[in-house]
Amino acid sequence: MMTPPLQPAGSLRRLGAIIYDSLIAFSILFFTMGVLLLANRGQAFAGYQWCVTLCFAIVLGSYFVWGWRKQGSLGMQAWRLKLVNKYGERLTRKQAWIRYVFGIFSCYTLGLPLVWCLLDPEQQGLHDRICGTKMLLVPKA
Repeated sequence: MMTPPLQPAGSLRRLGAIIYDSLIAFSILFFTMGVLLLANRGQAFAGYQWCVTLCFAIVLGSYFVWGWRKQGSLGMQAWRLKLVNKYGERLTRKQAWIRYVFGIFSCYTLGLPLVWCLLDPEQQGLHDRICGTKMLLVPKA
């Protein structure tokens, strides 16, 4: 018996996963800042804020890229979402990093590219269209 193809994930489910992952991202950044402050002996980063920002971007990017290439980020797993490329396969490292960069853009535009999901016939975000990825709903076990 063939399993039916997975359906595209809706906007509300994606938003739920984003909120869930935002809480995890905040925790990761909080821990990262603690490590940076310990490494800097508790001193402020006057003149080196760009270094902290870069460190945050790399740490968060690593979390999301790792998650997207495995079984999905923790938020995606909780909301039963799966991220695949246009062929239905696991993302390459390059695709995941490009998606992350466009995801940051989405954050700075107040999620405007996610509104694209409401208008898109396949319910994919603008960054998914650009990167050739699909967010799918995993059926209940």
